[in-house]
Amino acid sequence: MKLIIINGPWGVGKSTTAALLHHELPGSFHLELDVLRRCISGYEQDRQKSFYFSLTLALGIMETCFADGRDVIIDKMFFDGEVIDQLITVAAKFDASVHEFILWCDNRTLLERGATRGYSSGVFSIDKAQRSWELIAKLIPLRPTATVLDTNSLSPADVAQKIMVYLKDIPLT
Repeated sequence: MKLIIINGPWGVGKSTTAALLHHELPGSFHLELDVLRRCISGYEQDRQKSFYFSLTLALGIMETCFADGRDVIIDKMFFDGEVIDQLITVAAKFDASVHEFILWCDNRTLLERGATRGYSSGVFSIDKAQRSWELIAKLIPLRPTATVLDTNSLSPADVAQKIMVYLKDIPLT
């Protein structure tokens, strides 16, 4: 069993890459914390409380998946290494191997991708994209075991293919 964590700033291709990996790994579970969070009525009013409630749900879902022998793929902008460590702790309880990836691109490329996708004044704004890039940049040196993948010139399909090669070449623990 594997826990595959796909992290990175907004617009870098996390969700698309995770969906492609999910398709390539039969029986895997694609765990989307943002989807869980949106299931909480009024989640926007208390963002911190709703995040931690959705995280608690996610940890329980992970346990259920690992107990059933399934791989778990999580894509999320994680700015806090302690939250990632909680995911890793659950995986360790089930002897699942952990594969943490940070998808990365330069700031200019990220902003160009966002402009192509269409920024708004709401969830996907230039300011939020910039801030997410800055926070992930600070996280990278704090996650020495994470594999940082430069996505500047790669499509999400290319990134998923690189991850699949990585998963096959690494001895699983």
